[in-house]
Amino acid sequence: MRKFYLVQKTGSLRNLKYIQSEIPVLEKGKVLVAVKSVGLNYADIFAIMGLYSATPKGPFIPGLEFSGEVLAADSAEFIPGQKVMG
Repeated sequence: MRKFYLVQKTGSLRNLKYIQSEIPVLEKGKVLVAVKSVGLNYADIFAIMGLYSATPKGPFIPGLEFSGEVLAADSAEFIPGQKVMG
């Protein structure tokens, strides 16, 4: 299971919804990362509030930065257990 906060509608921090869902099947050429931490900053709060010019259209998971560990990879560049950030 994966757990995350999703913004379904901007305008209030109360619109953050805690979601649990199955881990999706790894797509070709993709990397599955167990996210251990995210960076929530000014731009993220503004996006949640709907005040940021680059706010995604539709639902989104806030956090412009992350770090974690590769769980699975369909790529020669990454291996399970590797520490990553983005």
